[in-house]
Amino acid sequence: MFHEGTNKDELLIGRFISGVHLNLLDLIDEIVIIFLIDSMDSPGQIVYANKMAVELLGYSLEDLLNKSFYDLAEDIPTDIKVRKEERFNCELTAFSGSYLSLLGSISFIKHSERNFGVFIGKDRSKITKLLSELQWRIDFESLISKISSMFVGLFDFDNSINRALAAIGTFTGADRAYLFLFDEERNSISNTHEWCAKGIKPEKERLQNLPVDMFPWWMRKLKSGKILNIEEVAKLPEEASAEREILQAQNIKSLIVLPVFAGKELAGFVGLDDVDRDIPWQEGDIKLLRIFSEILSRAFEIKYYIDDKKRGLRPL
Repeated sequence: MFHEGTNKDELLIGRFISGVHLNLLDLIDEIVIIFLIDSMDSPGQIVYANKMAVELLGYSLEDLLNKSFYDLAEDIPTDIKVRKEERFNCELTAFSGSYLSLLGSISFIKHSERNFGVFIGKDRSKITKLLSELQWRIDFESLISKISSMFVGLFDFDNSINRALAAIGTFTGADRAYLFLFDEERNSISNTHEWCAKGIKPEKERLQNLPVDMFPWWMRKLKSGKILNIEEVAKLPEEASAEREILQAQNIKSLIVLPVFAGKELAGFVGLDDVDRDIPWQEGDIKLLRIFSEILSRAFEIKYYIDDKKRGLRPL
């Protein structure tokens, strides 16, 4: 991938980097561009660009090798000061006219009485993504620790659930987060705890003492321990028509629901929903709800053991 303008330049760069090294440069996921520093006729003339440079910048290899590096990177300093910096933020102009944000470095090397600049740039979007994923993991683990601590020692059961739902709803960006519990004596289900994002209408008061028999499809899934991950409520199967009707009455577009067990018996379910978008729920959202469901299961076992005053809210 040499500049084909002059045989002399090609010979110089060919001596500078062996064919083996060039093949290796084409395998890395960073942009590598080598350019002439001392050319009076074509200052900054690009004499080498690897495959990643071609892919990310959108130029053909021929176009790149007929360009000056300075045309791509007008704001990158190429004087001696750069040598003091290991990496710096910069932008290269892509074929589309947009700017590609990079974390770059430039080295200056003299070879065969010629001066070359070697630019290496890593796509900052990849770095940003990795940092974002790392921060998410830190925040996720911190949230789990925070929620777990709400159900340790002497705690206010209802207040702890409400606080946990608020934390989960905020973290996942859901519109609602809620807990439903079964009433064994009435064979019904009620929305006992609910958190709503700003501007979202609460539904808790409308969802009290609903007959379990109204939701056969839903109940079969929950009793078998399955996760209900519904990306589009409108596309629920015909056998879930009753569930679809009540969900659409609340303007719910998508939701995830996990069963909550007390011992081996189904006590209720916890869920998240979105009223604005048909969105796929992330694996992290499901994992968070699963952990919360397990925390609730242990909390219920403790509660049923020490307090039997609310016998109406017992497992089916």
